[in-house]
Amino acid sequence: MQLGAGGSFRHPIADERGAVLKGIGEGRGIILETGQVIAGNGTLAPENVRMQSFYHPDAK
Repeated sequence: MQLGAGGSFRHPIADERGAVLKGIGEGRGIILETGQVIAGNGTLAPENVRMQSFYHPDAK
C-alpha cells in the first residue's frame, strides 16, 4: 500500500490533502495519490477511490 503525501486534514483544499485509506479490511496493492481516499466500510478496493472533495465539498 502506498499513500500519496499532501497537506494535513486541516488543509483548506481537500484534494491537496494526504491520501487516506479508511475502513476495515485488507488494503494490499492499493496506491492512492494526493487527495484520494477510499472509505471502504469493509471493501478496500481501487474501484472505491474518490477525491477527498467528494466527502468534503466545501473544502475544494
